[in-house]
Order: sequence, then structure tokens, then C-alpha cells
Amino acid sequence: MRNVIRKIIREIQKGTFFDSHYIIATLIKKHSDDYLDFARQTAGTTRFVHGNIAKIIHTCNDLAQRAPDRKSCAISYTIHDKANKCALWKRK
Repeated sequence: MRNVIRKIIREIQKGTFFDSHYIIATLIKKHSDDYLDFARQTAGTTRFVHGNIAKIIHTCNDLAQRAPDRKSCAISYTIHDKANKCALWKRK
């Protein structure tokens, strides 16, 4: 999963802010088999699986840095179509 997430981050233009919901939506849309395999292996709730995806994003600090004073919520929707706050990163 880490390699797939890194691939998605590399496709983001440098200097662009993104959140975990964007990565998750891209995983589901473009890498659904990888997403489903990861979800099965993680064997938890959607919230737990997506939390683990966010943790993987955090380990990609050579590609992105956390924007500690910012949270995304205005246009960030969960897969259940609920807007909420989540961590925000900036592509290096």
C-alpha cells in the first residue's frame, strides 16, 4: 500500500495541498484492488482502515509535509459523503 500511496502523491503537483480523503478517493477510484486487499488485511472498520492509510501518508515525508496549523474540511468528504476535518499535507 505504501508504494501505491507514494505513486499517488508523486502525481500531485508540487506545492499543492491535499488531504487523506483525496488519497483514499484516488485509491478507491484508480487502485481499488489494492485498496480492498489492504482493507481485508487490516481487518477493521472503515475508520480504522482509513486511519492506517493516513499513517502511511505521514511516513512519506520525503514527498509531502504535514501542514500542522491547517485542517481540511470545506471540500473534503468521507466515502460516506460527510464533510469533516482531516489532516492536510503539502506536496514537496
